[in-house]
Amino acid sequence: MNRPLSALAAAVLFTVVSPAATAQSTGLDRAHWDVEASGRRECNAASMARCWYMFFASNETPYRQLWMADLKVRKPEPRNANLIEIDVVQMHEGDDPKVKGSDDFLLHTLQFKCEEKKYRVAGGFALTLDGSIQQSTGTTDWGGYEDTWVGLAGKIACEKSVQLSPANHSMVFLGDFYRPVDAVDVTRGILWKQGRQPSGAGSAPKAAAAAAEHQLLWMATALSPSNSNMDIGIAATEAAAKADSIKNCAASDCIVILSFQGDSCTAFGSGKNAAGQSLVFLKNAPTEQAAKSKTIDSCKSFGAKGCEIHMSQCHDLTP
Repeated sequence: MNRPLSALAAAVLFTVVSPAATAQSTGLDRAHWDVEASGRRECNAASMARCWYMFFASNETPYRQLWMADLKVRKPEPRNANLIEIDVVQMHEGDDPKVKGSDDFLLHTLQFKCEEKKYRVAGGFALTLDGSIQQSTGTTDWGGYEDTWVGLAGKIACEKSVQLSPANHSMVFLGDFYRPVDAVDVTRGILWKQGRQPSGAGSAPKAAAAAAEHQLLWMATALSPSNSNMDIGIAATEAAAKADSIKNCAASDCIVILSFQGDSCTAFGSGKNAAGQSLVFLKNAPTEQAAKSKTIDSCKSFGAKGCEIHMSQCHDLTP
């Protein structure tokens, strides 16, 4: 089912709350303690497909709301440094009768003109309490966002200092889940101690979200030979994943060096050739150890010396 983007935009505006009001609540402090106690600490943006951080919370049990942002911000137009795109998830603890359209959660894809301090809703979807998905359509007009939670999202999207040190800005790392529904599911269990989704939802939301992504996802990695920029793209098709990886790599000479479909592990390593130049090697395999071994073997077979692994990670690409 499609939902007009104006409806999602209305949801954004309807839940505008002053940051000062949240500062008076102990909800965010309690959530911070709970997450720290769970052992979650921080995100490694260079190696993770997503970086979910909690940045805003409101209301009291049983109608609490929580906002989390993915710090893996994007440039929809690579040559336009002023335009930044970010995904924000808005969670509802329960079906609050005082809140119009209290969904299980909403994903807002927001775009910011950082210099002008303007934003618009460029996409997203709502997962309703009955477990159905409502996709957004279209793009809203540009508008201001001062003194709202959208303003906090704008700081995250536009200010590098916030992205580099989120903990210094009262943000809490929640996980690197690629699918928002998984981030929501785990967050409910940790922060709200919920064994299942809100009343009426049962396991339907996760099943519906999984059904909405009905095929194995593709992941591609792009690298810039000139400045060693590296980033990934994840999408439903190989072409889209490659295009996203090049866009995220954010350099004019970025090239795709690896693409694969479905769950896999990736290892990144390097070695030096006879001239002392650094060579980069990236391989994937079903297990992390196998990916490391393939990367080292590839490095050695190329005749490089000092082959070593710098990073490895496994990716869940099964919807």
